[in-house]
Amino acid sequence: MAVGDLYRVTLFQNLSGQDIQNVFYYRQTVLGTGVPAVALVNAFQSVVLAELANTQANELNYNRVLGQNLFTETDNAEDESPTPTQGALELPAAPTFIAGSMRSNRSDLSKRYSWKRFAGWPVSRILNDGWTAEQLAAADLLEIDMAATLANSANVFIPVSVGIDIVAGIPTPVERYVITQWTTINQVTSQSSRKIGRGD
Repeated sequence: MAVGDLYRVTLFQNLSGQDIQNVFYYRQTVLGTGVPAVALVNAFQSVVLAELANTQANELNYNRVLGQNLFTETDNAEDESPTPTQGALELPAAPTFIAGSMRSNRSDLSKRYSWKRFAGWPVSRILNDGWTAEQLAAADLLEIDMAATLANSANVFIPVSVGIDIVAGIPTPVERYVITQWTTINQVTSQSSRKIGRGD
């Protein structure tokens, strides 16, 4: 547990019996009190998950939020009763493999974009293979919180893009760049791994 440590936050969801995951990465910039992973899990729920719920149908459930320090195995935390517990929109969800897509900024052309593909966006908010103005407005607010600095118990974390390099023959997580902006793609996309029978 130290300033500069990288963390992975995994959001476990379920829609129509299909398990779904989204993964987020953060770097700790200020070490506060308590277990940092606990602070990150709490901050993630109050900021990112709370806003994500405003883009997703209430048929989608949040089952678990897992925070893991990628360098220190003992610095981890999970919440199996996340708040909120489900999407906030009382609208039918699109099929599990239909996704709303967001792309991060990147620091230069040598870096790869980070992507997020969220399930549970309402089928009634699909418009001409894209998304309605109402859904895009909700996504705009989510973009801001996904790029936000998270803080809890004086611990501070910033969102980053993380890759894997081979260091001395060992796969090692490495920060690629700080994520300062997300952009919603106004085009319906799919996540084939979420089709029934394809697993997570």
